[in-house]
Formats: sequence, structure tokens, C-alpha cells
Amino acid sequence: FPSHDMNPEGFLKVVAECKLPVRIMTNSKGEKKFKKELEKLGITDYVIKSEIYGQEKVDFIKGSKVHFNTAYSESWSFVFFECLAQMHCVIIEGQDWSDNFDDKYYHTVSMKNAADKIKELYDKPIPSENLEYIKSIDDTAAKAWADFLNDWSSKQSSSNAAKINNEHTIKYSDF
Repeated sequence: FPSHDMNPEGFLKVVAECKLPVRIMTNSKGEKKFKKELEKLGITDYVIKSEIYGQEKVDFIKGSKVHFNTAYSESWSFVFFECLAQMHCVIIEGQDWSDNFDDKYYHTVSMKNAADKIKELYDKPIPSENLEYIKSIDDTAAKAWADFLNDWSSKQSSSNAAKINNEHTIKYSDF
């Protein structure tokens, strides 16, 4: 299950309790740290990927079963968004960003109960509603930007001295 290097101590504690294969998506600095810590814990069934993007990142996420997000800060909610359509997602109580998502599509648990929840979800099929939910968020965002750009008018010049505002204001929808 992909994760990151936020709250790594909590993440590693739960990984050790789960005794399941672990997949970690991080940066190159985090990769070295995670390898060292996993070896200390005697965990050998793991895959760590760093600095991945494009199809490799898509395949890595799709190949995972549960996303365990230990982040407390909102800056990590995007990785949650990427995973929510593809796998079960478990987040910890006390973080400050999950209000941006409908809680019927993920599980919020205490660190104490995280390993049990992950093991419970590990081999369960992913509800197809998760993908539809993420598509609806994506579509809503695209429409909001298109509406904004279609309705936006640039600042009008009070003179034509620069000869750039001769007849009308160009809007995104004109293209």
C-alpha cells in the first residue's frame, strides 16, 4: 500500500503489525530511510519506489490493495485522491484534511486499530463506486475551471495607445 514519509514511525509500526506485503511510494531520500527501517524490523516482503511518475506510478498504485495514509497535514491529500479510486484507503484520526472527501469512501481509524482495519480490507474487492466518486470530483473541478475561464474578462484598457485592445475582450470560450 503506497504511503509517504509523513509520520513514518507510525506507518512503520502499523506495517510491522500487519505482517502483509508492503508497497511504499516516496522520494529518493525516503527510500533509503524506509529500507533501513524495514530491515531493522525484519520486514523483507516490500517494494519501494521513489521519484515515479506517469504509467509507472499508475501501475504501482493499481498494484496495491490498501492505502494507509499517516499524514496529518493537507499537503498529502493528493496522494490519497490518486489512491481512492483504486484501493481501500485508511487514514488516521486527527489529520486535518479529510473533510475534503466524502467519508463513505474511506476508513478513519486510530493508530491503535489501523493494522486490524488494513488486514480486514486487504483481500476485499474495491467498491466500483470509489472510481465513480473520483471521476465526479475530477469532472466537477474541470467544469469549475472552464466556467471560470469562460466568464472571465481581462482588464479593459482606457485607451488604444498600445493597440492591443482594439475591438473586444477575448474570452477562453472564443477559442
